[in-house]
Amino acid sequence: VINGIAVGNNAGYSVTSAVDINEDWINDIVIGARYADLSSRTNAEQVYLMFAKPSLLSF
Repeated sequence: VINGIAVGNNAGYSVTSAVDINEDWINDIVIGARYADLSSRTNAEQVYLMFAKPSLLSF
């Protein structure tokens, strides 16, 4: 379960793992929060990055 900063920001509306942000040869996860608020801007949208790591269960 991935929660956004605030209730109702719709974190997880868009998710992709097809990008390697930190160039470690492992695809990282990008999560969009469609209705996240930023300061006084409502529904400004926000992106969360999760850096993946190798797992013993990866093939």
